[in-house]
Order: sequence, then C-alpha cells, then structure tokens
Amino acid sequence: MQAVIFDMDGLMFDTERICVEAWNYAGEKLGLGQTGYMVLKTLGINANAVREVWMAEFGDRYDEQALRKYSDGFLKEYYGKNKVPVKKGLYELLRYLKANGYKLAVASSTARRDVEAHLKDAGVFDYFQAVVCGDMVENSKPEPEIYLKACEQIGEKPCDCYALEDSRNGLLSAYRAGCKPIMVPDLWEPTEEILKITVAKFDDLDGVREYFESRKTIKLLYGTKNPAKIDDMRRRLQTLDVDIIGLNDVEADIPDIAEDGNSPLENAQKKALGYFAAFKTPVFSCDSGLYIDGLPDDLQPGVHVRTVNGKYLNDDEMLAYYSGLAEKYGDLTARYKNAVCFVKDGDHIYSAMDKSMESEPFIITSRPHPTVRKGFPLDSLSVDIGTKKYYYDLTAEREKVYNEEDGFLQFFKKHIT
Repeated sequence: MQAVIFDMDGLMFDTERICVEAWNYAGEKLGLGQTGYMVLKTLGINANAVREVWMAEFGDRYDEQALRKYSDGFLKEYYGKNKVPVKKGLYELLRYLKANGYKLAVASSTARRDVEAHLKDAGVFDYFQAVVCGDMVENSKPEPEIYLKACEQIGEKPCDCYALEDSRNGLLSAYRAGCKPIMVPDLWEPTEEILKITVAKFDDLDGVREYFESRKTIKLLYGTKNPAKIDDMRRRLQTLDVDIIGLNDVEADIPDIAEDGNSPLENAQKKALGYFAAFKTPVFSCDSGLYIDGLPDDLQPGVHVRTVNGKYLNDDEMLAYYSGLAEKYGDLTARYKNAVCFVKDGDHIYSAMDKSMESEPFIITSRPHPTVRKGFPLDSLSVDIGTKKYYYDLTAEREKVYNEEDGFLQFFKKHIT
C-alpha cells in the first residue's frame, strides 16, 4: 500500500480557525452577529454545499455576494501579511512519504485557486502527483467522488490508498470511496460511530508519520479467483492494515479443491487448509449458504447456491433460476449463512460460522434490477425488507457500514495479530 491522499484545511494547514475569524467579521458586517460557528457546520464540504447550509441557517438574510466580499477581504488582508499556518509535523511526514516511494495526492473541498495558493505558499505543492478540489467535482464530501477521482489520477485502487482527514464529511467520503481513513482531529472530535470507520486516530501529523514508520502490513491470500468477492472483502476489512490478494495473483499451480462439504463451515475449512498446504502462506477462505423461508427442502440452495440438478450455473443462469423461483412462489425471504477459516500458520487455525456473519434477511424478487455486478448476480434480485428498495437503489446513508457489527471484521481483528 503505497499511496496517501491528504485533505487540506484543518489537516495540513490551520486554516479553519482563520475562516472562523473571517466569517465572524463578515457576519458582524452583515448584521448577523458572530457567524464563525458556521465553519463547524460546513467542515469538509465544497462551496455549493456550503451555500445550502448558509441558506438553511439564515434564509432571506443570507447574502452570498456580501458574505464573500467581506470574508474574502478579511482573508486577503490576513494572507497578505502572514504565511499559511502549517500544521505540526507536515513537512516531516511529506519528506518521509516521498523518500519511501509513496504516491501523494490532495482531495480538498476548497476551490482549486485557493488550494494551489496555499500549497505553493507552504512550499509543498511539488510533493503531490494530483490535486483534486471542490470545484472539480459535482458531488461534495461526504460523497466519495473526490476521493475516487484522486485515486484515478494517481493510478491506484482506493483499497491501496490511505486518506488523512480531520472532518466527519471527509472521513465518510474516504470510507465510502474504499480508502483507509486516518483521523487527525482539528476543530471537531470524532464520535464512536466515526472512529469505527477509521484505521487509526492521531493527535497530529507526527503521529501519522510514526505510524507509517512502524506499520507492518499483513498480506493475506483469499482462496478465491472471484474479483468481486476479493473487492468485497477488502471493503469489509478496509480499517485493518492488511493487503488482500486472490488466487489469480499467485504464480503457481492452483489446486482443485472440491467444495463438497455439508455446510459453509466445512467448505471454508477444506479450501483454506488445502490452499495453505499448497502455498505455505497465511490464507483464508469463505463459503456461504443461501437459505430461503418456506421453500421446499428439495429446492433449498444451502451450500449449492450455484449448482442446480448437478449443473454449475453462470451469472445469467442464476438470475433466470432464482427469478423463476420468486415468480412461482412469490417474493422470497432469504438470508446468507457465512463461514470463514483462517490458517495463519501450521499451528494457528481459526474458523467461525457465527450469527454475526449472517446477512440480514432480504427479499429475492422475480424482477431483476438493471444493474448486474459480475460474480454477484443475486444482488440484482435483492430487495431491502425495510424500505422495499433494491439494494442497488439504497442511498449511501442506508448502506451497511461493514465494520460496525460485521462478524468478518471482528473475526480478523481477533486473530490477525
């Protein structure tokens, strides 16, 4: 993992406090009183989103042009007399990351003109291979667009990028993009809920540098060739310092291991032990069983989700078969029972098939969603019981936050160190 993406205001530079002063000044000029507190309401979001927050707070009393006039005037005078205030440890962290070959990028909700001015004023502009700003994306933080764009510009997958942030909106944006968020508080202290989506929290950037100097990423082989399953597990474990690879990344003959166990746990154990015997590296395997309420026993998929009457189904065939069942029996209430086996070495083998690893009950419907994700065809038939929406239509707020109560994450937290 060799990429780090930086937020700017409140993370690299102590500019949020200056903005508080600027907005206090502007608020007084506009007759609104001390409005510096609006900085806390708008941490991490771009100008368009800021406008909406001010409108909601002050309604017709909000004069955007006048606010910009007074706040810009204050900031122009301030920065005419002062350098941008650099956060403790920034230079040392950047020098360390550059010396050790990390790709670096900026993902700031501030306008590009101001971002570049601050980076150049502090003498750090040339450290970054990409700079993505709030006026370069359509959707503000906490949406993931700005981090996805930064990852794209430096040519890295989000799962291979750390994200340094000080705000709730920024951390959510990085997490939803699939990056590994690290929190360095400024004006806002994280809640327990937010801490659950972070890899770590440090008081300052010196702490971040010490973390990178001492970190030891653990490489885990996931016993599957399915890239969708690998991406899904990377997302589940994104708050752990692990590098997950799949069987397609192994430059050796892959043993053919029969998945003929009577339960997901038996299959997971057979695969993990077989792959460890072949490759002698830490390896884990998973298996699932699909269980549908009210379906006759002879039609229950169980561990044979893709096998019907002895035939292995491809994605299209799975869609046709399960949508046909829902057409015949009505919308089906189903759940996945999942198991994992982790072989750390010959003496440390861990397995689980806990309730915490089960999916929530969901509906399998007969009408597929237009979106089909390779390797996960049944997601196109899956409907959330509470909202009656397809999984693909759920908002980011409604989506499952994997590491909140995810059994897989808790399993690896317990056994990986």
